[in-house]
Amino acid sequence: MKKSLTVFLIVLLAAALIVGAAAVVPALAKKKTGNVKRETLDRVDFTLENVNQTFSYAEGGQYIAELVFTAKKTEADFYAVINDISVAGAGVEKTEVSCAADSAAQIPAIGAVLPAENGEPLLLKWTVRVYFSAENAGDIPLALTVDFTSGVKKEAADRRFWTAELMFSVEE
Repeated sequence: MKKSLTVFLIVLLAAALIVGAAAVVPALAKKKTGNVKRETLDRVDFTLENVNQTFSYAEGGQYIAELVFTAKKTEADFYAVINDISVAGAGVEKTEVSCAADSAAQIPAIGAVLPAENGEPLLLKWTVRVYFSAENAGDIPLALTVDFTSGVKKEAADRRFWTAELMFSVEE
């Protein structure tokens, strides 16, 4: 009898831990629009997909937004390097940037020298995950900033910033 009760309590505790862990898992967007921000700045093409996303408040206040970021030089012999990628705004807890499986090269974003092959610039692609929280339903304006250096040659390169506005909405 004591053995059965002990086993039952262990199973009950394990189930409670699993349910509790599932309750604190951040929620992904229920809707991502195809909105894209695209801009060429100092001979570097940037794109950012899914700049507008909608989340459900019922998910518990912790969210993960996934964006697709690409960078490509416009000229093969031009120099460009990504120094940093950051997301700022209310509720942002952290930002993770990882190589996309279909990127031309698997190069970490921070410190990435934009490559060329056979005289052609290569498109690099990353997934940007923004972990954020919201206490209430409503719109959450954020901004993604890319700190990069570009120029005709490394020695003549200048540091620049590219910013894309993001709008995440949390609905009741």
